[in-house]
Amino acid sequence: MCGLIYVRTPNSAKAHIAVADQFTEQRTRGEEGFGFISIKQDSIILKKTLTPPEIFMEMGAIPPPNEILFHHRSPTSTENTIASAHPLANTTDFKSNYYLAHNGIVHNEDDLKKEHDGLGITYSSFSKALRGEEITFNDSEPLLIELALMLEGHKKKMDVRGSYAFLLLETNKNNAPLKLYFGTNSEYFSPLKIKKENDDIFIASE
Repeated sequence: MCGLIYVRTPNSAKAHIAVADQFTEQRTRGEEGFGFISIKQDSIILKKTLTPPEIFMEMGAIPPPNEILFHHRSPTSTENTIASAHPLANTTDFKSNYYLAHNGIVHNEDDLKKEHDGLGITYSSFSKALRGEEITFNDSEPLLIELALMLEGHKKKMDVRGSYAFLLLETNKNNAPLKLYFGTNSEYFSPLKIKKENDDIFIASE
């Protein structure tokens, strides 16, 4: 189980506070691995840490943005490392760059990775498995690749088996933001709630 948070507001001073408040409400969804993307009109900043104090120090050290995408993790496949913390990124294999925050479990990750290896796609989330010394990859990374393949017209649908709620940011190759995608296939296992107040938009796991 992990937590997803997205805030967009015209009041940039409000975005950091809204993320922190929402994290407090849903912090039991995970406190082992953190990341956020600060989104501005022509650029993004991606930061990852392992603990809550570190992530909020990083957030406070940058100019307040109008949009923030935030993830807090309860590991299910790999240990709590920077490589396996979300948002996961692919900036090498597609026309656009893609950044994924995911809550859920992918059950056919090995089959998907074999398919993606055959396409020459690069994985980057390698770290030790939760059980044993095996080096493996975060099971969310195949979801990132499947979404990118579908969005760029290489597949008609995803072949992911499992539960997922996701926030996916697409940028151009200069990391100027283009689109935000979000969705869930299981409101019971991987909820995603959306709220709009005046010009503010909030998306979160709870």
